Amino acid sequence: MVLPRSMVEYATDNITVYRYCLYQCQYCWAHRIPLFRSRIWRGKYDPVKEAEKYLRIRDRRTIVVSFTSDPYIPDEISERKTRKVLLTLSRSNHKVMVLTKAPNLACMLDLDVFIFSNAEMWLGTTVISLEKTDLEPLAPKPQTRLNSLKYAKQYGIKTWLSIEPIIPGVTFPEKIVEVITKKN
Repeated sequence: MVLPRSMVEYATDNITVYRYCLYQCQYCWAHRIPLFRSRIWRGKYDPVKEAEKYLRIRDRRTIVVSFTSDPYIPDEISERKTRKVLLTLSRSNHKVMVLTKAPNLACMLDLDVFIFSNAEMWLGTTVISLEKTDLEPLAPKPQTRLNSLKYAKQYGIKTWLSIEPIIPGVTFPEKIVEVITKKN
């Protein structure tokens, strides 16, 4: 069985839920990669069927949902594709790491899945700056993302932060870490 391998150091596998992203981040690389275009844009990809494959795998995997395009775009409110993928993966023994620019939407739609999952589920977000920039024109504000992770943590959900990409003059990782680790 061939599964989509991840190209990131924190996960072995990747499930891409949507074939597009509405946040229009200027630094996004995903749609410029031929593999993404050929595999995802062909339309022969069903993320729920992809998730179902992991129910048959005994060796514990770390699956990121979704590194290639955001799993919580506004269309998730009506489509619910990410929820279906997470509900499927919640029946597995794998570690599931959700990566989104909209953890607020994840909390609003799927808090129950994270809380009651049999799988080890983590909710994460990316931040390139503590300030809203023109580089992420339609993404939720960085502080909204960080507040959403704090909210999820109150319910016992494991959270994580990815500071990426690091853009000179925009991204100051030390400052981001200082702010998020500061006791309130």
